[in-house]
Amino acid sequence: MKFICMGYFDPETWQAHTPEEGEAIIAECFSYDDELRLGGYFRGGEAMGDLSSAVTLRHKNDQVEVTDGPYIETKEILGGILLLEASDLNEAIRLVSNHPGLRTGPFEIRPADENINQKIQESNAKIDRARIRKLIERWSTALENKDLDGICANYTDETVLFDAIPPYKVIGTDAIRETWEACLPYFPDKFKSEHQDLTVHVAGETAFVCGLHHFITADPNHSAAQTWMRVTIGFEKINGLWKVTHEHVSVPFNPMDNKAWFIKDPENIDAPDYSQA
Repeated sequence: MKFICMGYFDPETWQAHTPEEGEAIIAECFSYDDELRLGGYFRGGEAMGDLSSAVTLRHKNDQVEVTDGPYIETKEILGGILLLEASDLNEAIRLVSNHPGLRTGPFEIRPADENINQKIQESNAKIDRARIRKLIERWSTALENKDLDGICANYTDETVLFDAIPPYKVIGTDAIRETWEACLPYFPDKFKSEHQDLTVHVAGETAFVCGLHHFITADPNHSAAQTWMRVTIGFEKINGLWKVTHEHVSVPFNPMDNKAWFIKDPENIDAPDYSQA
C-alpha cells in the first residue's frame, strides 16, 4: 500500500534552532530518506519552498480568489511530503516514527487512493505516448526535408547513438548532427521516411520505443531502400520535455558469411538456413 506522509513544522520552533542545528536536522532527514530508499519503502517526496512564494486559491462567488500565503488554521505549516510503500498503516507509522523531521513538527499519514492514482497514471501515460509518437512523426518530416535542426531537435549533449553505419557509437547533438550532415548528400533528392510496428512504453519519466524504419525511394534499387532497419529509442523527460537519451539502429547479420541480413518484408520473419553451415 502507498501512504502519503505530510510533514509539518512550527516556524517558531524552527527559528529557535541555530543555523548549524537546522542544517544538521536537514542532513539527518536526507540520510533517513536514503535508508527508506534502500529498504524499498521510498516512492517519492518533495520539500516545500519558501512561504513567501505560496498562494492559496478559493472558489468564491463563482470566481477563483487568489491570496498570498498558505491556508492554515494551526501554527504548523506543511513542510514536505513523503510517498511511502508499506504493508499497512502500522508499518507506515513505524517508518515515520523514526523520521528526524518529527523534531520540527508532526506528520500526517494518509493512505493513497490507488484507484484514482492508477487512472491518473494511465491518462498521463496515454498523453505521453501520443507526444512521443508526434515527435517521431516530426523527426521523419525533418529527415525527408533534410532539415538538420529538426533531425537533431530531440537529442542532448549526452545522447548516445548506436548507428547502423560506422562509427558504432556517436555521442552528443553536435556529433550526431555531423553524422547526418555527412550522410544526407548520398540520399536521393526525394524520399519518404516510414516507420512500422512502433511500440511505445512509458513509465514515469522514462520511455522506450521499438519498431522498424525504412526509406521509400522512387528508384527501388537505391541503396537507401534495400532494407528495413530495427530501431530502439530511449527517452527521458527533462524539464517537462521528452528527449532522446539513446538510439540504436541496426540490421541483422548472417553469422555464416558475416554479411548483413536485409529485412525485405517485415511480415516475413525469415532467417538463414543454418543447416547449411
